Parts: sequence; C-alpha cells; structure tokens
Amino acid sequence: MLEEPLPRTSSYRSVLIAVTDGEDNQRAAEPVNFAGQILAVSSSGALGALKDLDVTRFESVPAAVRYLLDHPRGN
Repeated sequence: MLEEPLPRTSSYRSVLIAVTDGEDNQRAAEPVNFAGQILAVSSSGALGALKDLDVTRFESVPAAVRYLLDHPRGN
C-alpha cells in the first residue's frame, strides 16, 4: 500500500499516520520506504521503531487530523 503508484499531480499529498504504543515488541523493524510526511500518534511519547525517522509527533489521532486540516500544504 505504501508503494502504490499515484497520478503525478499537485492535488495529492502523501501522509502516513502511524498509531503506536511505541513499544518495540517485534524481533526487527521493517525499513520504511515512504517519501511523504509521517505523523506519529503515541500517547506514551515513545516512538519505538519510528524513532530514527523524521516524524511529527501527536498524543491523539484527532490532534493529528486537525494538524492535517490546518496545514493543507504540509507546511
């Protein structure tokens, strides 16, 4: 799903909202090949396997969605 081809147009914005408890409970994290913006929702504040990525952090899903609506161009 992260590598689905999309039409080349400025009307699309690639965003991944990762909702996580931040616990590394897997044997190994899979590498993420995603060129869009990553929003991480973790009420504990921990990011786990996402800690090395360029993410914008939120405590709740509604806050992350509000951010997307308030920043339609990703800025």
